[in-house]
Amino acid sequence: MPYYMSQLEYDRRPVDPLDLQNYWHDGEWLWKGKIPKSYFQFDTYMNLTLEIDRYFSQNKWKRDISNYPDTNWDSAFSQDYDMENFIKYVWLLHEFTNNEGFTNAVSCHYNPRAGKIVIHPGGVRSLVIGLFGGEMVDSVFFNTGGFFQPFMDDMEAVDMEEMFAPGAGWHCVGIPDHGSIIPQPGKDMHIIPGHKKDWYWRIYNRITEGRLRIKTNMERNDTNISRYFYHWLDQWCVTEDPTVTIHFTNQPTMFDLQRSVYATFAEIDYKDTKLQVIQHAT
Repeated sequence: MPYYMSQLEYDRRPVDPLDLQNYWHDGEWLWKGKIPKSYFQFDTYMNLTLEIDRYFSQNKWKRDISNYPDTNWDSAFSQDYDMENFIKYVWLLHEFTNNEGFTNAVSCHYNPRAGKIVIHPGGVRSLVIGLFGGEMVDSVFFNTGGFFQPFMDDMEAVDMEEMFAPGAGWHCVGIPDHGSIIPQPGKDMHIIPGHKKDWYWRIYNRITEGRLRIKTNMERNDTNISRYFYHWLDQWCVTEDPTVTIHFTNQPTMFDLQRSVYATFAEIDYKDTKLQVIQHAT
C-alpha cells in the first residue's frame, strides 16, 4: 500500500520516546551521522528575501521590547516573528561558523512526497545550512518507510535508551505523517529564548553605538539586487573607516545578497567565489 494511503492507529497523546519505535514499520529507525547536503530540501530565496525585507523595512532592530515578556520569546505567544526569526538566524549562523557546525546535530527525516530529506524541527538551522553549509550535514535522521541510501552505511543506528536516557538532554515528540510516526528529537531548546534576547541587544547596541559602518562595491542601479541591498543597508553605508566590508564579484544573485546581510549581522567573516564579507576590529 502506498505511504499516502496507509493507516496508523495513533492517539496523538505525548508518548515516551522509547514508545515511538512500537509504531515504526520494518526498516524504519533513527540514525546519526553525516548526510550529503545534496539529499536535502531547503527553503527558497524568496521566503528569506521577504523575511529580511520585513525586518529592515519596519526597523525591527530598534523595536521596543520593554513590554516583551521573557515567556513570549520563541513561543506560540511571540509578538514579533519577523524580528525573532532574523535574530535567531544571525545567532545560529554565528554559532555555526565559530564552532564549525551546530552544537547539536539537526533532526531530519525522509519526505517521500518530496523525495528529499527535510530538517524538522529546526527551520532556521535548515536555512543556515542551506546558505552557508558545507557538503555534509551532521544529522539525527529517520529513514521514513525504510528509505536507504549508500551514505547510511557510514551512519550509526541510534541506541534509543541511551539517547533518551534521563539526564541525557534529548527529548522527542512523534508526528503522524507518511504512514508512520516521525520522531522529532531536540536538545537544549530551553536556551533559545535567552540567546534571542541577547542577540537583539547585540544588534541594537552595535548600531546605536556607531559600530556598524558598511563599505561595499555594490553598484547603485535599477536591478532588484541593488535596490534590495540599498533599501536594507543604505543607512549604514560609508566610503571610509568601515567596520564591515562587503565585496561582490561579478553579478551577485539573491543568495549572495542574503549571505552578505546575514554574515554582516552575525559578525562573521565569509568568503566564496562571488562574495567576501570582512569584519574589521572596532
